[in-house]
Amino acid sequence: MNCKKNILIIISLILCFIVGINSVYSVETSIDYASYIKTMRKKVRSNWKPPINSQSKHVTFLITILKDGNLQSSKIIESSGNSILDTSAQNAIDKTFPIQPFPIDAKETSLNI
Repeated sequence: MNCKKNILIIISLILCFIVGINSVYSVETSIDYASYIKTMRKKVRSNWKPPINSQSKHVTFLITILKDGNLQSSKIIESSGNSILDTSAQNAIDKTFPIQPFPIDAKETSLNI
């Protein structure tokens, strides 16, 4: 059952990050991660300097954030097809971290977004 809860949290966080859903709660602690993810998303976007003539500006990453706000890993799950664009997005992610730690009541040790 715990695995199912974690999968639901991950799906909810991905939707929040991509679509901007207003509320994402941890099943375990009832913590709303929406503002946390919104802040992270804004920082990544402000750090991203895509190449000027890029046709597609869509690249999707799976990132794992540790409870202390450090980036554990990032992996491209959908490439833009342009390695320069993908690298610029990776650089923006790397530049964004560390971010603020999880809320004090968080029981999760990491989040996959």
